[in-house]
Amino acid sequence: MIDDDPEDLDMATELVKQLHFPNRFIRFSEPLTALLFLQQQDDLPMFIICDVNMPKMDGFELRTELLKYPGLEKIPFFFLSTSKSPGETVLAQECKADGYYQKAGTFLEQEKIFDQMFVAAKEIWENR
Repeated sequence: MIDDDPEDLDMATELVKQLHFPNRFIRFSEPLTALLFLQQQDDLPMFIICDVNMPKMDGFELRTELLKYPGLEKIPFFFLSTSKSPGETVLAQECKADGYYQKAGTFLEQEKIFDQMFVAAKEIWENR
């Protein structure tokens, strides 16, 4: 997960524990750090959750960069943002994101979103 908000990263960490995700959960507060990490990995992550609005490099820029690297473009990629902007949904589609979700107000609502992303990622991998 890539998000510059430490509270959102902490909540995500708790959600992953509660949902018993089978994979290791890795978090980044800066997109460039995440990009460099992903470029050095042999094993691809099950999916990426990324905030949109971050300093230095936003989520759309990160997704665009990932599409340039063989293998990394295959990773299911989901945006998770506080923004309700229809324009951002269009940008997410243009950069071939696999989903755009709005951050929920409660832990239970956010848990449902994470579960939806997990199910979607499994389906995407089965069909790629």
